[in-house]
Amino acid sequence: MLIVEDGGLDDQGEPENLAACVDVLNKHLKPDKEITAGLIARLQREGYLRDIEVMGEVAVRDAAKYVRQIRRDMAEEETSPRRRGVIGPNPSTGPRTLIATLQARSAAFQMALTAWVADDAEADSDVAAFRQKHLPDGLPLLPGQIQNWVTQQAAQQSKNVKLAVVPVPLDWERSHAIPPISDDIAVSTRVTMFNFLVPPKKFNDITESEGKESGQGIADEIVPWELNRAVAAPGGVLFKLNGLAERLARVHGWEKSQAATWVLTGWSPLIGLIRVTEQSPPVINNEWRAWGQRIKLVVHPAATAQEVANAYVSARKELELPETYGKIRVRGLSISHLRLTAFVAGRTGTWKQKMDSWHEEYSHIKHYSQLTNFIRDALDARMRVLNLAYSPQKGETSGTAIQFDMLGRNLENT
Repeated sequence: MLIVEDGGLDDQGEPENLAACVDVLNKHLKPDKEITAGLIARLQREGYLRDIEVMGEVAVRDAAKYVRQIRRDMAEEETSPRRRGVIGPNPSTGPRTLIATLQARSAAFQMALTAWVADDAEADSDVAAFRQKHLPDGLPLLPGQIQNWVTQQAAQQSKNVKLAVVPVPLDWERSHAIPPISDDIAVSTRVTMFNFLVPPKKFNDITESEGKESGQGIADEIVPWELNRAVAAPGGVLFKLNGLAERLARVHGWEKSQAATWVLTGWSPLIGLIRVTEQSPPVINNEWRAWGQRIKLVVHPAATAQEVANAYVSARKELELPETYGKIRVRGLSISHLRLTAFVAGRTGTWKQKMDSWHEEYSHIKHYSQLTNFIRDALDARMRVLNLAYSPQKGETSGTAIQFDMLGRNLENT
C-alpha cells in the first residue's frame, strides 16, 4: 500500500506530498531526532522520499537505514576545533544595534563573509595561545559553558589591584626588567568591564556533533545573544581576554563582545553588511534632548543602495513617535517655516521687534498680519526641528507651542 493516499509524482519526479513523506520517516526514526533540512534535501536527491510515496513501508525502512548510516559516519568524522554556528547580533550593547534585513543574495554574501573572516581569525597566534592556556584541554567551549567559565575566572582573579601605566623605553620588551617606578606614574581607578555574550536558552544544550547534518546546522538560524558583563581585574584572565577581544574587534569588524565570545567558543560572529545603531538622545538635568538622537548606519560596500535606503527607512519608523503616547503626529516642515524659525533663533528683543525685522528682510517669503500667528509658526517650527518634526494635535497648536517657548517670554511684553 502507499503511505500517502493522494500522492503522486510532479514533473521533476519529486513527491507531491513531501511533508507527509518526511513525517512518516521521522516517526519511523523515533526515538532518534528528526531529520534536518540538509538531510531532507539529500534524501530528495537520492530518490528516497519519492520511493516512500510510491513504494510505502519498504522504502521507509530503506530511507531510515540510510539516515542512520549517514549519522554514524558523521559521528566518526574528526571534529574541527572551530565550533559550527554563528554568534547573532546583540541589540543591547550600548546603543541599540541591529543587523538590517537584506535581499537573498546579500544575505548569502553576509553569511559567507562571516564564515571566512572567522576562519581567517583562527590563524591568530594570540588566540591559539589564550585557548591553550586558559580553556579546558585547550579547546573552545560549548555555548552552554560560557557563563560558568566566566564566573569561575571572575572568582579567581585578584580583588585588590589597580592598573598602573609605567613609562618604558621604545626598545623595551616583555622579557626585560620593568624600569624603576617613579611617583608620577599614571594609576587608573576605573573598573574595566568585560563584555561577553551568552546564547539563547535553546543553544545551551548543543553538543559537539550538532550542526553536521545540514552543513552549518543551527548557523542558519540567526538570533540575538544576550549581553553579560563581569569585572575584569588587571592582570587577570578576563582582563587579558578583554584586551585580545578589543584588538580582534578592530581588525575583523566585529563587536567587542562578539570577539570575546568567539575566542571562547569559536562560533563565527555575524558581520552585518548594514549595521544600524539607534543612538538615544542625551538626558541633561532630567530633560530629554530629542535633537541629540541619531541613526548610525555602518555599511559594507557589498550592500546595495536600495538595501541601505530600506534600512534607514525602517530605522526611521522606529524613532518617529518616541515618548509621545500617540498624542502627536509627524509631518514635514515647509521651507518658509524652517527659514522663519532659523531667523528667530538667537535674536533678542520683543516678538514685535522680531516680526518687524522678519518683514524687513523676508516679507517676500511670508508676511504676517497677526503677531500671534508669527509667534505660533516660529515656536511650532522650533519645537518640531528639535523634536523629530513634532506637530501638535489640532486645537493645541498655539497653546502647546507657547508652552514650549524656552525663552519664557510673555505675550504681554510684546
